[in-house]
Amino acid sequence: MSQNLFCEHSTPLPCEEAAQKRNWFSLAVPSPPVQKRKLLKGAAERSSARVLLRKERRGKKTGGREFNPPLRLYRNFDFVKVKKKLIPAFEWRKFKRGPQVVLPKDAGLLLGYAGIGEGDKVAEAGSGSGWLTLFLANVVGEKGKVYSYERREDFLELAKKNIMKAGFSERVEFKLKDASEGFAEKELDCVVLDCGDSHLLLVNAFAALRKGGLCVGFMPNAEQVNAFVSEGQKQGFEHWLSLESIVREWLVRERGTRPKNVGLVHTSFLSFLKKP
Repeated sequence: MSQNLFCEHSTPLPCEEAAQKRNWFSLAVPSPPVQKRKLLKGAAERSSARVLLRKERRGKKTGGREFNPPLRLYRNFDFVKVKKKLIPAFEWRKFKRGPQVVLPKDAGLLLGYAGIGEGDKVAEAGSGSGWLTLFLANVVGEKGKVYSYERREDFLELAKKNIMKAGFSERVEFKLKDASEGFAEKELDCVVLDCGDSHLLLVNAFAALRKGGLCVGFMPNAEQVNAFVSEGQKQGFEHWLSLESIVREWLVRERGTRPKNVGLVHTSFLSFLKKP
């Protein structure tokens, strides 16, 4: 197919490549030229229309052109109905904090690299204040499940309150249990370890994961990364990736733009282990 759809602030993305990545997803496209409207047949006639792309039966014609795979175009700007939406980072102060929390920049790396999504089953060791639990519950959706293990009752109750405030109670199952005793679930897509001596839990994580599943560890110190990866390889994991979470905020002013003098720069190391 030669016709490309152009996302705002991005390079052209062919419709065929777009459809192969997901059954459903959206692109913001500019209004087509008048001479091309006959091909699209009224699909995107507004100046900043949204289109919904969906895989359809091979060979079906849409708008006078045959796509492979064929696509259906919709003009409705409000085609997506979102039942639950995670609040922006600047509103996280609405949630209570107790023990150390996983910040949005750290959780973003986890979700992006691990590819956690709709319908996944995820277990985490260390509920803490429930901030990471919120991110996980948001992305696994109504068809997924998050199993959150915490050995301290006061931390568990705090995490439960934050999850209730976000409206994700049905997506999360809390367990007052030490994860060192093992995970009750099997064939999990991902296990997240955010606790001290997380390398000691790798044997349990390996048993709980499906083939190809990921175990991700959050660690503040480099020595912990070494212990985590070394122990993981002994348990049969493949070391896929280790990285550091660093973000610098910038001052943007009329008299000058530069990084802020102080800030929370380094917060965590993340190591990703894959079960072969």
